[in-house]
Amino acid sequence: MYAVLKTYLNSNSSLQGVFNCFRSIEKTQLSKFSEEYSRHKKQEIIASNPLEQIKNEFPDYIYKKIVPKFSKSLNYILEFNGRNKNSW
Repeated sequence: MYAVLKTYLNSNSSLQGVFNCFRSIEKTQLSKFSEEYSRHKKQEIIASNPLEQIKNEFPDYIYKKIVPKFSKSLNYILEFNGRNKNSW
């Protein structure tokens, strides 16, 4: 970008020239981003429920053992550990 600025601008450049130079840099960067973005594989966003997957893939025994632990892991509360107030 510095090379572009140095090529198109000098101490006699008008404010309009500076604006146009920045605008052209912006357009160049946006086009590079668009090209790079389109080259990458687009991944589908899949909304999943891990418990539903476990229920479908494993026996009921496993599901019933995992549900309370899974729920507890999502609803934990931080408490002080010992006398040190920096330990959790």
